[in-house]
Amino acid sequence: MKRTAKLFIFLSVFFLTCGRPVVTAAGPEDFPVLKGPYLGQKPPGPEPELFVPGIVSTGMFTRDVAMTPDGREIYFGVALGNYGWSTILVTREVNGRWTEPEVVLHLDDPGYLNFEPCISPDGKKFYFLSTRPDPSKNEKEGDQDIWAMDRLSDGWGQPTNLGAPVNTDQAEYFPSVTRDGTLYFTRAEKDGRTSFIYRARWKDGRFQEPEKLPPQVNSGTSQFNAFIAPDESYIIVPVFGRKDSLGGTDYYVVFRDADDTWSEPVNMGVKINTAGGAEFSPYVSPDGKYFFFMSSRFLPREKWPAKLTAKVLREVYSRPPNGNSAIYWVDARVIESLRPRRPSLTFAVCAWYKAQLVEALALAESIRSFGGGLSRAPIRLYLLENKVTSDPSLARKCGELGVALFSFQAPPENLAYPFAAKIIAAARAEEELAGKTDILVWMDPDTVVWREPSDFLLDKKFVLGYRPVMHQLIGSSFDQPLDDFWSRLYHMLGVNPESLFPMVTPVDRITIRPYINAGLLVLRPERGVLRKWLEAFNIISADPVLQDMCRQDQRKLVFLHQAALAGAVLVSVGREAMTELPEAYNYPLNLQAQIPAERRLTTLDGLTTLRYDEGETVAGLLEKSGLSGTKVDWLLAHFPASDR
Repeated sequence: MKRTAKLFIFLSVFFLTCGRPVVTAAGPEDFPVLKGPYLGQKPPGPEPELFVPGIVSTGMFTRDVAMTPDGREIYFGVALGNYGWSTILVTREVNGRWTEPEVVLHLDDPGYLNFEPCISPDGKKFYFLSTRPDPSKNEKEGDQDIWAMDRLSDGWGQPTNLGAPVNTDQAEYFPSVTRDGTLYFTRAEKDGRTSFIYRARWKDGRFQEPEKLPPQVNSGTSQFNAFIAPDESYIIVPVFGRKDSLGGTDYYVVFRDADDTWSEPVNMGVKINTAGGAEFSPYVSPDGKYFFFMSSRFLPREKWPAKLTAKVLREVYSRPPNGNSAIYWVDARVIESLRPRRPSLTFAVCAWYKAQLVEALALAESIRSFGGGLSRAPIRLYLLENKVTSDPSLARKCGELGVALFSFQAPPENLAYPFAAKIIAAARAEEELAGKTDILVWMDPDTVVWREPSDFLLDKKFVLGYRPVMHQLIGSSFDQPLDDFWSRLYHMLGVNPESLFPMVTPVDRITIRPYINAGLLVLRPERGVLRKWLEAFNIISADPVLQDMCRQDQRKLVFLHQAALAGAVLVSVGREAMTELPEAYNYPLNLQAQIPAERRLTTLDGLTTLRYDEGETVAGLLEKSGLSGTKVDWLLAHFPASDR
């Protein structure tokens, strides 16, 4: 039984030199034989082309594309009389031949607007906009709502209104669905003059409360009709009211990271957008190869006739580009070409005694497992000669994780200071990577990455990303005069007192002068901050006055490396070039009990990187913390009770 009602488009086909069909009035029996994907059309390249002139793009007001996952059913919208009539047509590939477009069954009532088709990536649902009344509410009149039909063996079932929380008394329209069932759609504001893009997650068999997407997606005075990539890696949004618009409404692409961070919107350019401003219906084919978009273009001036005649007017009116919207397609690589280039990034870590190898390898595995878009970034592991040696097992494991091994030497006098070895390794890593990577992330081995650390991708204006030390310890209180230790250190390193600024320790919440945690540093290697760190450490560790202070106060001996880092940063990086990383980074599991209850974590899910301190077993720390969940299980699997 046929589930569509025929729309007779009277056709008479003739062919242009390019071999694409163009249509004028004749009879339906003359519908051409079209075979192959996309109605047998030659795929477009980087220049947009009309999609199937005369069959899909006919000169009528045509927009909106949707396809079944196999590409054998293609749906598109047609409107007449300023949406006085509007409906959705379908052409199918049957027995190797494409059928004449016809109106989809259930969408043939001229009294209602039926538009904006969307087929779920699994092909089981057909979403669309309709103004029909909802029979479940005994409505006499409907408004713009999103409806859905289920796939049956012979077509699509009866339409049903999605209802709350998606649909409201306001207008909801242009559905777009991801592989996991998340629905993106437009909702008009109560004033009726503006609209924004929303998202409703699918969970427990129903749509959750919709959330309005952030300013990167809703970036104009009004935005609507957004297409979301099935994997949510990008969204294409028609936006009105932006200063960088070519005119009216333009298509913008916004890219999304795995941690749900959205890039700034990028105008899709003069090949896609026009000064006329009527671009507001995007779609990408299920195979990801082609970008389809609606545009209301007119015959280019270079193709205008010398003079107007009645015949010319009829011919131009009968086919696009005639000022009515038509459907164009272009190679979808145009989308990826607009993706902002991510700066190159390299992770580096060192092990200066053997037990740290377990930690370093776990850190590498966490990057590969949870690092999202940075999971494939290079990782370098530096081993202190004569203290930590490689063996076939370590080399094999590093090979599996894509970790490059390097060795380094440290003068015996430096090893009198507990953390001096890592300064030497850090300076070497920076020297080797200068000019080869945009960003170097130096991490202590007792670190785990839980999700994509997108904040490591520093804005161009920043040279250094850091976290303050956990506790004040030997840090200098900002509201107190400098003590002899810090006065001497600043003098030895040439620190300008005017460069000092306050920062707050995350555990004991004390405001101190700059004193940075040396276990997580994000920087640009060409600026030489880590080499300056080594230089500063060599200066202050050789100073008899500071040596004597270290002998009198063991804490100064232990943390002299971090004091040297503070001085190096202050003399080599201006405050405006530093950025403090969010609290989700470098969270101290070993200090969980010391963190105020209102700021203490109950789950690890919100963290980006975790520190667990090399002094205790991870299993013991977890038992004390009371934390649970799948990520705790991951830690326990990598660090059993007898770890390290």
